[in-house]
Amino acid sequence: MFYNIKLFLFVSTVSFLVACTSTDAPKMVVGSDTATLKKGQAPVINSNGSLIRFSEKDSSQSILEIDSAQIRDVSVTTTSPARIVFSTTTIQGGSFVIPVFESMDLTQLYTDYTKSLNDEARSKRELERLKDLYSHNAIAGKEVIQAEGDLRTIQVALTGFQSRLLLSGLEPNDLQNLHSNSSLMIVNVPESGIWTVQKGEDAQIEFDAYKGEILHGKVIDIGKTLDPQTRTFNVRVNIFDAKHILRPGMFAKVSFGKDIATKFVIPASSVIAVQGKSYVFVQRAPRTYERREINLGSQSGDWFIVLSGIDRGERVVGRGSLLLKGLSFGS
Repeated sequence: MFYNIKLFLFVSTVSFLVACTSTDAPKMVVGSDTATLKKGQAPVINSNGSLIRFSEKDSSQSILEIDSAQIRDVSVTTTSPARIVFSTTTIQGGSFVIPVFESMDLTQLYTDYTKSLNDEARSKRELERLKDLYSHNAIAGKEVIQAEGDLRTIQVALTGFQSRLLLSGLEPNDLQNLHSNSSLMIVNVPESGIWTVQKGEDAQIEFDAYKGEILHGKVIDIGKTLDPQTRTFNVRVNIFDAKHILRPGMFAKVSFGKDIATKFVIPASSVIAVQGKSYVFVQRAPRTYERREINLGSQSGDWFIVLSGIDRGERVVGRGSLLLKGLSFGS
C-alpha cells in the first residue's frame, strides 16, 4: 500500500512539472533587439523597454492607430499668464507721471534706484568741479581721489538696484520713460513657446476681471534669463489704459504669435510624458515599435510642433500609445 502511495505522488509531481514547462503557455520574452518570439502571444520587449515587437497572434495591437510626422499649417499663437506690475498715474495737474507698483517691495526698490540715480548725477558734478579746481591748483589731489571713490561706491549700489529690477522683470530704462495712462505687464512665457514672441509685436490681452473683452498691448522686451524654477521667460508688455480700468496686480491671459505658420508636427495623441520628458513610439517595421525621446515646441490644437528627435515621414503611434507606454515603462 505504501508503495502505491509513493508511486502516485511521483506520477502527480512529474505531471505538474510537465504542465508548468509546457511551451503552449504564452510568455513575455525579454532580450535583445533581435529577440524572437516563443510560441504564444505576449510581445517581445528588449531589456530597457525601448523596443516592442508583437506576435502575429497578438490581437491587442489592433487598437494602435498610426500617423505620420508631417509638415502642415498650424496656429502657433502662444497664450501665457500675466499680471500688471505697475500702472502710471499723474499728479500736480497731470504734469508729473509716477508708477504705482503691485507691491511695497517694488515701490521701495524703485525709490532706492531713483535715489541712486540722483546721487550718481550729483557725485559726477562734484567730481567735475573738484577736477577743475585741481587743474587751477586750488585744491589738493587727494580731494579728487576721494570724490572718484565716492562716485564708484554710488555706482556699485546703483548697479545692484538695476540688477534687482531686472530680476523682477523690470527694465530700469522703462521706468525713466513713463507715459500717462499706461500699464506694464509681465508675461510668464514657457521656454518651449518663447520662439513665437517677437519684440514690437501686438499682444492680445484678456483680463480675469473683464472676461470676453480683448485689449491690445505691445511687446517692448523679452527677458534675457530663464527662470530655473518655472522654466519661463519674463516678457514685458505695455498697454495703454484709455478707459482707466486697469490696476497693479490684476491677472490676465496674453496671446501672441503668428496665427498660421507652416511647421513640422505630430499628433498630440502620440505624445507620452514620463518624468518631465516627452516620448513617442515610432513604427520601425510591421508589429515593431521603438520608443523615442523628442523635443517639442508649443501645442496647436491636436498637434505638437516638433523641434527634434524625429524625422519627417516617420510613422508614429497615435491612439493606443498608452498601451505601449505600459509595456515600455512597466506601468
